[in-house]
Amino acid sequence: MYKKITVLLLLSNLYCSAQEYLVEFNINSERKNFIVGNRQREKIYAVDTLEYITQEVALEAGLYCIVNDGKILGDFVVYDANIRLIIGDSVLTYSDSKNREFIENFNLNMKRIAEDSSFVPAEIFYTAFPQMTRFDPELTYSSSLIARMYWSGPARNWDFHMKSPFMDDAFDYFVERLQYGMADSVIKSMSAFLELVPEKYQKATLYRILAKYENSKVVGMENVFIDMALRNLERRNDLDTTDYKVLGKARSLNVNKVGDIAADFVMYDGLKNKYRLSNLDGIIKVLFFFDPDCHHCKESWPGFIRVCDSLVDAGIKGIAVSVTGDFDEIQEFQNEMNLTIPNNVLLTVGEVGGNEAFRGRYYLPSTPSIFILTSTNKVIARYLSVNDIAPFLSKYGF
Repeated sequence: MYKKITVLLLLSNLYCSAQEYLVEFNINSERKNFIVGNRQREKIYAVDTLEYITQEVALEAGLYCIVNDGKILGDFVVYDANIRLIIGDSVLTYSDSKNREFIENFNLNMKRIAEDSSFVPAEIFYTAFPQMTRFDPELTYSSSLIARMYWSGPARNWDFHMKSPFMDDAFDYFVERLQYGMADSVIKSMSAFLELVPEKYQKATLYRILAKYENSKVVGMENVFIDMALRNLERRNDLDTTDYKVLGKARSLNVNKVGDIAADFVMYDGLKNKYRLSNLDGIIKVLFFFDPDCHHCKESWPGFIRVCDSLVDAGIKGIAVSVTGDFDEIQEFQNEMNLTIPNNVLLTVGEVGGNEAFRGRYYLPSTPSIFILTSTNKVIARYLSVNDIAPFLSKYGF
């Protein structure tokens, strides 16, 4: 099935709570040191070495292979029963029906699944490839629908499914079939899916979800990471150092997230005129937090000025806020950049102390940090690059 060996590592421990099955190997070969490897994602983990003519090994459900001299002789499935295998010089022979069906007839079965709607695949194929199920595009947040139409096969043997490479393929396909490409829809579907997973695999599954959306480039999709982390990690009593780091990031990102009203704060221009974010006009407001000494801010500044200037007639308001609170640095920055500031850009320093400061109200992991707000200060995008501003606003008709 898979012909190329990727990475071979020592698997220090398997899931101790999972069911083990007895696998009997009969070696009909003069070669020695056959390695039993467990396939997980893109890696192969060594779990045992075969040195005798007949040898028994206890293995958990999953997809395995036999490796000799760096070459894969063949794959085999441990699903829900003890099995017996024969190893020749270059081949692996199966004596159980599930392996014969799944391995020896793999290509034929996959072709029939794709071409023949009347073909009823074996349960093992439903488990390994749940994307063959026709997934109803309606009500994808319903846990009963998701269970019935998509994960009913894997649910019969989660031990196999969670410790095989198929989980990643199935999960990615499932996400692509969600009804809407919007955070709220994804959160509902991911939550419904997580309810189906046994408790012992819920945390590992949650981390698959978090990894997919933590650094998503799709505007607003980090809300999935935030919501799923806060909703599911905070309630657990088995948190480790990694969990606390994830929770810390989720809590930070939860401030002024897409869909929320941006926190209000006070700022001052070079003449020390006082402004409040909530009182500034603009059909769309581009909030540009920067540090006058920041190299990336200086690189981004001309692009910020250009895009604001090009949209001056469209009601765009640029609000540049220095995070240092130093008026002299603002003047030096303006002199160094030597760019005319258009009428629709307000250059300010943010209030840095007291109850009206931006600090503590905005998560600014780096500068520049760019937020896009509506006229009512609703956050519609954040942490864009300066080159992303125009393409994003074009989707709003600007």
